[in-house]
Amino acid sequence: MTRLKRADRPYDIVLFGATGFVGTLTAEYLAAHAPRGLRWAIAGRSETKLRRLRERLPGGAEIGVLVADVADPASLRRLAEHARVVATTVGPYVTYGEELVAACADTGADYLDLTGEPEFVDLMYVRHDARARETGA
Repeated sequence: MTRLKRADRPYDIVLFGATGFVGTLTAEYLAAHAPRGLRWAIAGRSETKLRRLRERLPGGAEIGVLVADVADPASLRRLAEHARVVATTVGPYVTYGEELVAACADTGADYLDLTGEPEFVDLMYVRHDARARETGA
């Protein structure tokens, strides 16, 4: 698999964990500062909370909503298949992050988080770097 083009996925960025404290701040920032034409979505466990957040965001009607849960690897894979980049605020990452990293590595989506957890970074590199390189993630 090679690096995917813009048209190959419905969203440029999917923000996972959008209804948490940091996720909401990140969603608000993206809504206010995203470049024109950016295709993005918010994601998390509760569709109700995600839709409420979207209603409060500038340009909310244009923002997608995806439901996914760290306890459901298939939902994380579907999320990753919809995005060129997955940004997550769901931590602690060493506890909740690996399934999303694996999904991104397998589907060729770029992965982004704000971890300060060196153990997580080391483990993800050891476990998923080779696959991510194969898929272009």
